[in-house]
Amino acid sequence: MLQDILQGEVILNFLIGGVSVIAVFAVVAVLKMAGQGETIDIDEVINDFRVLRSAFIQFKKDDKGLCEDLKTLIPYMKENRDIAWERYSISIDQKYMIVKDAKRVDAEQVLKRIGGASFIKGNKLFLSFSSINTISKVEPVAEFKIIPAEGYTTTTRIEFDHSMSVTEDNEINDVKWENMQNRYAEPGIKKIRLKVQDKNGNWSEWTEQQIVVKEIKGVKSIHAGYDTIFVVHNNGKVDGFGHNEFGQLAMGNTESAARRKVLKMVDNADQIDGGEYHTVILTNDRKVFTCGRNHFGQLGQGDRTDTIVPKQIWGLESIKQVSAGENFAAALSTSGHVYTWGNNEYGQLGTEPSYFKEIPARVEGVENIKAISCGSTHMLALGFDGTVHSWGDNRHGQLGLGFKGKHNDPTVTTVSGVKYVCAGKNFSLAITEAGKVKIWGSNTKSQLGIEGESEVLFPEEILELKGIVELATKGNFVVARDDIGQVYTWGHYSGMDDDYPTKPVRVGELKYIKSVAATTAAGYAVDEKGEVLRWNRNISKVENVLFFEEDTDVSKNGTEKKNAHAGNGKAKASRS
Repeated sequence: MLQDILQGEVILNFLIGGVSVIAVFAVVAVLKMAGQGETIDIDEVINDFRVLRSAFIQFKKDDKGLCEDLKTLIPYMKENRDIAWERYSISIDQKYMIVKDAKRVDAEQVLKRIGGASFIKGNKLFLSFSSINTISKVEPVAEFKIIPAEGYTTTTRIEFDHSMSVTEDNEINDVKWENMQNRYAEPGIKKIRLKVQDKNGNWSEWTEQQIVVKEIKGVKSIHAGYDTIFVVHNNGKVDGFGHNEFGQLAMGNTESAARRKVLKMVDNADQIDGGEYHTVILTNDRKVFTCGRNHFGQLGQGDRTDTIVPKQIWGLESIKQVSAGENFAAALSTSGHVYTWGNNEYGQLGTEPSYFKEIPARVEGVENIKAISCGSTHMLALGFDGTVHSWGDNRHGQLGLGFKGKHNDPTVTTVSGVKYVCAGKNFSLAITEAGKVKIWGSNTKSQLGIEGESEVLFPEEILELKGIVELATKGNFVVARDDIGQVYTWGHYSGMDDDYPTKPVRVGELKYIKSVAATTAAGYAVDEKGEVLRWNRNISKVENVLFFEEDTDVSKNGTEKKNAHAGNGKAKASRS
């Protein structure tokens, strides 16, 4: 408008005062150039296009023939919009809305946001109504839902479903996501965008949702190998310490650690279990990784090569639990199937006879399994019906079948009404629905918590215990936790000679314990504050295992490596 007024004044002056014609044209030319330099807002162009495209689709639905002028679409516009019509035109082939002066708008950004078959040619911007000749009868609309619907943390596995998007004949030709991840490792607000393409090649507008990802602090649980300890945090991070001769600590080296160290090569962990020299890791996205010694194929990698870096076992998906025996391992799928690999000298894999297996194989005939546990050379599998299947080494009656001798085929034991199983070194334990502990197998070191019998072939009950919810063992002793967080132990700790508890006794005055574990020489627990506690043959002395202070604290001499599993590098005052 200002330009028009100024032009009028110049012409008036010419008529009145005789201003030269050359001056008039010069001023007008300058003003026109100034007008051409004005930029057009990107959002204005995009919103104009969105409205006109929707109107054009409706126009074609009504079969109104050719649209020679965009103003023809005014009756079909779903919203009243003040459009600068002089900026636009429609292509002869009816496929594009043309921005006449592409230099006045950030054309590249417009193309990026609209997508499809849009392009720039010369000084014109062609915005595609349709990427091919066919105009969609139904305008594509992107929609998606996020699973789960709420409660996102840095360990949550997230799935996205875009099947409810609206397209012609419900056919989706292609999708484009922005920031769509199955897990967000860092907390914060995450913006996810989606657009879909229908069978005609037409793209929808972007649809956007936001979620808030939180990080849960604190210790979740504690796990053990024969001489290793792993502390799993709620955010999926792990710290650990112990022996590391074959890289079983998952640190990328073979240096043992006497103090708790962050295991930077492990992320998003849910569970960890260790054997003699190997480790099995289950992540929150239900995948399995292994590291350490592999001379029996116990890493499940298809070879017998040791590795100091955790590697994924390809083919194992949707796993809910892992367990490690002395030189073998097992995984339980969410569908209730059991997979085993590694040493099979005693039939502990439950598969066809072979000395070892380098890749996981499904245990046939075992269905609807709720939990598993690997002993040193035998295995237990708990069914949803409360029955227990067992197979492998049975030289001490640890399979609970009422007789001794190797037994390759999975067989239902004589115990029932079980909710938890724990396989040890030549013996077995189970927790019943009533919170009682059943035991069977070798009792040469009082690992069954009873007196007077060196072996038990049929499951018996430990009368002194009740309300038990968790058991742990790797050696000749057992650690148990009850439903109020008290801890009990029995059996032979290393170095105790003949002075060890033959029946369950309280560990110090521990209470409010949330998780327990045991190496071959020491017992461990995590309390409600997340502190890691340790004891060995002096059961009344409970130490707080502090976090490492320096990475250089690890000595390479034999003495520290020998004691690494006991965490002797740093401890707080005893709790008794």
